[in-house]
Formats: sequence, C-alpha cells, structure tokens
Amino acid sequence: MLVESNGRRVLIDPWLIGSCYWRSWWHFPQPIAVTPELFEVDAIYLTHGHFDHLHFPSLRKFDRSTKILLARFITDRMRAGVDSLGFQNVVEMTHGKPYDLHGALKLYSYQHGFDDSAVVIEGNGATILNLNDSHVTGLALRRILKAHPRIDFLFRSHAPAQGYPICYEAEDPAELQFHRRDDYIVRFQNSIRIVQPRFAIPFASNVCHLHSDTLAFNRHNISPVEVAAHCQAAFGGRSPVVVMTPGDSWNSETGFQLTDPSEYADHSRVLSELAERVQPTLEKCYEQESAVTPDFEAFRTYMNGFIRALPFWIRLVFRPVIVFDQPLADRRYWVADFSRGTAFDTNDLPERANSVISVPPAVLMDALKSGILYFVHISKRMRVRVRKGGMKDEFKFWGLVQLYEIGYLPLLNFATPRALPILWRRRYEILETLRSMTRAGRFEEKAVPEVY
Repeated sequence: MLVESNGRRVLIDPWLIGSCYWRSWWHFPQPIAVTPELFEVDAIYLTHGHFDHLHFPSLRKFDRSTKILLARFITDRMRAGVDSLGFQNVVEMTHGKPYDLHGALKLYSYQHGFDDSAVVIEGNGATILNLNDSHVTGLALRRILKAHPRIDFLFRSHAPAQGYPICYEAEDPAELQFHRRDDYIVRFQNSIRIVQPRFAIPFASNVCHLHSDTLAFNRHNISPVEVAAHCQAAFGGRSPVVVMTPGDSWNSETGFQLTDPSEYADHSRVLSELAERVQPTLEKCYEQESAVTPDFEAFRTYMNGFIRALPFWIRLVFRPVIVFDQPLADRRYWVADFSRGTAFDTNDLPERANSVISVPPAVLMDALKSGILYFVHISKRMRVRVRKGGMKDEFKFWGLVQLYEIGYLPLLNFATPRALPILWRRRYEILETLRSMTRAGRFEEKAVPEVY
C-alpha cells in the first residue's frame, strides 16, 4: 500500500518482486510494474517479520537512507533483520504513540499477537486502519477505535496463511475442523461490524502457489471478489466492501479509480499464465533443491537449543514425540522427543509419534540454519500426519517454535528494560487474551466472535 498526502509518501510492506517462502508464494494478480518512482518514498512501514511483508529482495532495491518505521516489539529480532540490510535510518515506534511524517501524515503503530502490528494513518482529513494480518480483537480493538473514532478505510487480510488444515492428514477427521475456510470471511465481516468504516478493502491475501509442492493448494484460496459477495449478502446495499486490484487508487478529490478484477473470474487461465511465466525460475529452483542433502546435526543442534529454552513447567506438561520424516537421510526419522528432552535419529518410526512431518531437505536445512522453522508452516511446503488426539500438541509445537524464533524463549527475555514498558502498553490485549481463555467452544468462537 502506498499512501500520499501533501507530497509525502509512505509505503507499507513492499513485496514488489519475485516470490517468497522457498518459491511457494507468488503474487496473484500480478503487481504493478516496478518503476523508479515507486522507490521515491519518505518512509516504509513494516508491519511484521513474515517474508510476504518484510521482503528482503524488495527492500534491497531501496536506497539505504530510506526511513524504515516498525513497531518497537518486545524483542529486537525484526530490527536486527532490517539492520542486516544496511538501512541507516530505522525508527522503532512506541505502541499507540503518533509519529509525524513531515506534517503531512501521522502514523500510529499498534502491536498485536506474536510481534505483528496494525497501523493507523491519518492525513488530509482521512483515516486508514490497516489491520493487515493482525487480528486485533475485543478490548485492544476498542482502544484503537477510542483513539480513532472515525475510520474511513479498513484494510485487512481475508485468507489463511498457515498450513493447517490443508497440509494435514488426521486419524480423527474432526481434528481438521478447528479452523474452517469461512472463518476468515466471517472475521472480515465482524471487523466491519465493529469498526464501521466508510470503505473496507480485502487486503494482504492476494497470493497464489506455483511451486509443484503447493500448486494444488490454490483451490483453497479466498479471493477479494468472494469476500465482497459474502459481505453483499450479509450487509446488502450497505456493504462497504470495495475490491481494489494492483494499480487501483483512491483520491480525496476524485474518489476511486478501479479496474475490472477480471483475473479472479478466470482464475485457472491466469494461474496457468503465471506458472508458465515463472517456469524457468522454478526449474532452476528444482535443480538447486535436488542437490541439497539432509544434515541431522543441524536438526539436533536446533532442537536441543529449542528444548533447553522451554521453561521447566512447560517441559513437565508438554511431552509429545514430534518426528520429521527425511527418507534421504542416513537414518530416516528425525525425532524431537519432548518427554525425554532430546533429539535423535532412527530408522524405526517411534510408536508414540504424535506427528510425522515431511519437509523437502532443501527447505528444512535452510529453515534450521536461518532459525525460521516456523516459516515452513506458512510456506505450506510440508505434509503432516497426526495421530488421533494429537492435533492440540501439534499446534503447541508450532506455537512454541514461533515463540522461540521470535526471541520470547527463554522467558527471561521478558524481564528486560525493553520488554516491561511494552507489556504495560499492551495490557488491554493481554487482558482480552485471558478473557478468551475462559470461554467455551472452538478457537474462533472463544476469541470474541462479535469483533474477531
């Protein structure tokens, strides 16, 4: 998203070129042409550290003097990633406090969840609430609306990013119903109900999968047109949803400049054309990946560090056996045994295996080396088999991996001069999380359905 007011421009989460997540994710529809003018911005705001938002190849195209704005998170992992690119003017924004961009635009960063953030942008009499992937709920959302009572534009995602349930097989099919496809559209509708924006834009979910490992998953995608149709049925003529495709715009004087979103109507044809266009890149990727061999020592080093970082009371109650299936390795099964607090390899599948996770060696090795194992889940380049009753431990495993890689584990990382004031400013979100834990029902139903 590019926002301009009084000659000042701020760019949000620029993923402008190529793919991400090991060639799994690609743009759909195609982005606008990358021109020199696109890089002439006063600031870039980065909502969070996922690669479809913090996209290193795109950021490398910008002058290193460009101002980078990001939330001041509890840990500085995201800041370190931006610093590694050589940017010289990085500003970490305090939760809820305004940042004035040359008197033309005012930005407010609102943290949420595991180091995600929403951003409010005010300029020339209009207010944008970009929830992006941050599914702000309850008290935390109401605090934002108290500070910004009139929202002209609501932008938020409308489709799942993680690999559950489409990458999973479960002995109990009911365990594949914890999240449902329509939940994401319902979230979008409920955000409209509580925010009451003038316009609501389906946003940040315009992707497809072109790698051979994930091509079949395109049938699960949720398009903005589908979201608009559901909202039309829910709100009738009062639906505020506007479908904006790459290159579309709104101007305070002339209103919307929209193109026909025809790509969504002929989904199969456009996907075929995109796949053909990037086929040389994918063929090179397949060749490079086929040359990578699995290295168990990298797995052992990662898992032992992860297990040691877990608090003792988690180790007392979290005791599954998580298995990574690597047929090309000297010993096929790589085991993280949380009951014994160790990692080992074996040719015999453990009887107590909670989950068996298959990941291409090239993806797994790069993820372990870079400390981004959780991104494998987002990439969808995995297949998982879960025993009956084992899905909750599977969720806990990936959740703990995410906490570990962000830097929340060990828990001593919370007891720092940096962390404590941030936790205090996010107290309404913490309170809402505690409230949701007391409710019965599915995750979607517990998390304040009227606003989630």
